[in-house]
Order: sequence, then C-alpha cells, then structure tokens
Amino acid sequence: VKNITRRDWQPYVRTMPHAEFPSFTACVCQGVEDYATAAIEFLYGPGTLTDDHATSPLPISAPVFAGSSRIEPGLTPQKDLLLTYASLEEHRLACGQSRLDGGMHFTAAVDKAYELCDGVGTAAATYAASLVDNDPNSFP
Repeated sequence: VKNITRRDWQPYVRTMPHAEFPSFTACVCQGVEDYATAAIEFLYGPGTLTDDHATSPLPISAPVFAGSSRIEPGLTPQKDLLLTYASLEEHRLACGQSRLDGGMHFTAAVDKAYELCDGVGTAAATYAASLVDNDPNSFP
C-alpha cells in the first residue's frame, strides 16, 4: 500500500460539480428519450413509435472500439463492443444505471430525476419543431 498525495490523485471517473440529488445526468437521460421520441414522430409521423415506446422496434447501437478508453487507452475495452438498446426507454434506463454502477449517484437520485425531468425533452422538441415550420401547434 502506498500513499498518494492529493496533487497526484486522479479519480477514474470524473465527478461533475453539480448536485447529487436529483441526478442531473439521469435528467439528461430522460430528456434524450423524450426528445428523440417526439422528434422521430415529428419527422416520420405519429404512430412511428408505439404509444408505449418501451416496445418500440427502434434499435439503438453504438460501437465501442478496443483500447478506446480515455482513462486506459490501449487497454480498455479489450475487444470491440457493440452496445445495443432495443428501445429509447432501454437506452434511458442503461444511461441512468451507469450513474449507479459508477457510484456517482444512489437509486433515489436517478429515479427522482426521471420523474422531475419527464416531458422536458418533449417541450424542447416541440419548440424546435415550431422553429422549423413556424407553427408551434403543429407538434404534439
């Protein structure tokens, strides 16, 4: 065991300078789900996603290449990964879970953020749509 001085310490996961409760990042996770749902339905028509977008057929995939870690470049991950989420809701839940797995938040902070921020992304998408076609009532 070796002592590490404060000036030599760097956390593995950077902790952002905002409140622990509710989780700001989980709020962003909720906003992304809401915005994407509204935007997809605006662009491709109502009913493109089911009313319960938890069952949406829309898969979301993101490649993570071997050795691409900013903290452990060349080492992590050991092989290429493809993260795939079956729906926007699944993506939101994995996003929030990452805050718990990384030790940045506790469960209630993530759950409360989902509740608090529900609809924010929809409002943002509605506003964005009103700018596109100059009709704030054209977007649900």
